[in-house]
Amino acid sequence: MAERQALSRRALLRLAVTLGTIATLSALPILSGNGATAAGAQQQPSIVGTWQIVAPGAPTVRILQTYNADGVMLSVGDDHPLRTPQLGTWTEVGERQYLMRNVSYRFDQDGNITGSIDTRVVFTVDPTGNTMTGRGERNELDLADNPLGPPITFEARGTRLVPIPLGGSTGS
Repeated sequence: MAERQALSRRALLRLAVTLGTIATLSALPILSGNGATAAGAQQQPSIVGTWQIVAPGAPTVRILQTYNADGVMLSVGDDHPLRTPQLGTWTEVGERQYLMRNVSYRFDQDGNITGSIDTRVVFTVDPTGNTMTGRGERNELDLADNPLGPPITFEARGTRLVPIPLGGSTGS
């Protein structure tokens, strides 16, 4: 049984990595949302692209998120070493405002699946398209999708990841 559960964890991790790679590669040819369109007109800043997200708290959580133009998103964070990357969706809900939802699976120290984490955030992209702020909630669930406690609310801020010429400062 433990071998089957560990195998399931490996299969889930492989699937998550494969889907994340596909999602990331599909975003490469898409404008980041703050550039000019083919006709030369400026388009409204968008969430499409890759972002460095910080959710201050105890402890502070750091996340990389990629939003694709087709409404699919991928999130990888440092806040939980025993879970899959977060895969999800997003939609525009207002001017420069976006609702996202992602899910990841949690595991115990032995690699057995113990439940999931369902996160929802409303982000607002600033007019320059280079930063965003958001508020959200994280729900930890057992294997039957029952809440393990009340939702954890948080605020987050993000900075768009942009190309930097070789020899340039990363700002880190």
